[in-house]
Amino acid sequence: MTRHGDARVYWPKGTSPDAYADYRLPGKDADARRALDEIPPEELRNAMRETLSDFGDCPQDDLYRETLKIFGLSTHSPAQVAAARAVAPDYIGVGPVYATPTKDIPDATLGLATMREMIAAAPCPAVAIGGIDAARLPDVLRAGARNFSVVRAVCSSPDPYAAICALQEIWRRETA
Repeated sequence: MTRHGDARVYWPKGTSPDAYADYRLPGKDADARRALDEIPPEELRNAMRETLSDFGDCPQDDLYRETLKIFGLSTHSPAQVAAARAVAPDYIGVGPVYATPTKDIPDATLGLATMREMIAAAPCPAVAIGGIDAARLPDVLRAGARNFSVVRAVCSSPDPYAAICALQEIWRRETA
């Protein structure tokens, strides 16, 4: 790891950061946090290598578990939730609860009853995802979800900020 101003930046050992100038500048403000899609794959790979070098020889299963702690685990059935116990992710995604066009090849829709079952059996925090919007969110929360994720409800809104505020208000009201 090296520093660029106050920003932490990861590089392959023995490589000058100057060789990767395009990867260490996160935009106008070098100290700004970047969204995951703004970080080049090379930099993510280098960060993972540097982090995992602390583990010495890291068996593939351990690498998989450590990755799940960072990115979580998507589950699409009760059987996958049960299998999640073996890998101990920090959180799981549960979905798609409803049909969603955000995937080219979507998984089968769970519905609220199966979502409820999966969240109740989850070995860690669970995040409901898939086709959730402001109209459906109250039902999702009443069915047992405490965490949720949306895409279209915000990204397709003419006013994303207002959409986020509305979703937050529904969450506050339903989980109070």
